[in-house]
Amino acid sequence: MVFNVEPTMIAIEGHLRAGGWVTTVYQGEPEFPPPHDGVSVAIFMDSAAVLAAKLAGSIESQTIIVRLYAVEAERPAAGRENQLDAAYSYLEKNLLSDLDLGATVRNVQPVQLAADWGYLDHSGTRYRIVEVVVPVVVDDSATPAP
Repeated sequence: MVFNVEPTMIAIEGHLRAGGWVTTVYQGEPEFPPPHDGVSVAIFMDSAAVLAAKLAGSIESQTIIVRLYAVEAERPAAGRENQLDAAYSYLEKNLLSDLDLGATVRNVQPVQLAADWGYLDHSGTRYRIVEVVVPVVVDDSATPAP
């Protein structure tokens, strides 16, 4: 199966940009270190699977990773944590309250929505990160491979 994940990623990116909590959004993991100002975000796929077949299409599960980055040394720890928490809280609230994210996205699976806080080194820069697992149910994103 070939999955079209672009509508899902665009919908999530739209929520992030609308909140004003992030400075930079990447579709895919950044090849270069994210900027040192504010919170940067990378949105990328983790997995996709067909859940059910319909008469004219399918219902799929897609798991998207949304990784929030803030440079560890840029601001006092409390300010950095508050900024990351505000961005994460905004994302979670808006994803769970928007049952039709647009395009083919049906809904976020709230029981499986999860976030892990940690650190990541990227090209010599240490980041405080929040890695959010966003499982969504979508319609008709799968196309049988030839």
